[in-house]
Amino acid sequence: MRSPQERKVTPSKTLQSDFYRWREKPGRLPVKEHAILTGTPKKNFILILLSMKLKPKITIADHFLGIEDPRIDRTKRHNLIDIMTIAIIAVICGADGWVAVETYGCAKYEWLKTFLELPNGIPSHDTFARVFA
Repeated sequence: MRSPQERKVTPSKTLQSDFYRWREKPGRLPVKEHAILTGTPKKNFILILLSMKLKPKITIADHFLGIEDPRIDRTKRHNLIDIMTIAIIAVICGADGWVAVETYGCAKYEWLKTFLELPNGIPSHDTFARVFA
């Protein structure tokens, strides 16, 4: 028997370590080859998770649907769910203040418009501060 240092490992496409190699074969699902210490690979561990497309079970809008909007009707230029969604996404992307949240919203306006209503554009940093105060 050869020791793990003596066994020859062929390079794989994506990742190689002492015990695992990940390789994609043309026309097949990705296959995980697990080389045990003897150097004998065990094949056909199919990675089902890589072939599945996971869909979100609930959207941010659905999650915060039950929140009441405490603002006065005459001062509502922006939807509450739009404000909350922009703020959450901006913070996840690294925004650390209301100006940064507004800047993120302006930079990603076209993308945000695909799933938010944004009737009056991106709220200002003052609007974010008032809503979350």
